[in-house]
Amino acid sequence: IESKKFVGCLFNGWEDRWGLRGDPFLWEELSKFLAKEPLPASVSQLMALIEKAFFQLVGSQLSDPSPSVYVDRYNHGGLSGGHVCGEFWRDKVLPELHRRYLAVKYADSTKSPRMIDKPCRYESY
Repeated sequence: IESKKFVGCLFNGWEDRWGLRGDPFLWEELSKFLAKEPLPASVSQLMALIEKAFFQLVGSQLSDPSPSVYVDRYNHGGLSGGHVCGEFWRDKVLPELHRRYLAVKYADSTKSPRMIDKPCRYESY
């Protein structure tokens, strides 16, 4: 089975800066948690899946406006050790996973991903 058919493939590497010290540990755990989850049919389904997994692993909603959430198992030292930044995940990670999803989903397509899978104005994720 081709690994690009699973959500875990979207978590291959992160080139940007992290929000807080717990964020890379959540990234790694999400990568493993979703490794064998089939790629959903739409971006909104992907976002719902990630939000559900975030809640299961962190114990807080991704939409929670708190500056950070503390997760003891992610604490490996440092001032923000164990803290996950929801704003970072909403503003940086989700858009990047969205971009990666479209790149994987339409890699073999002759259609441009810019023209497909855009949420309608009533759809939220």
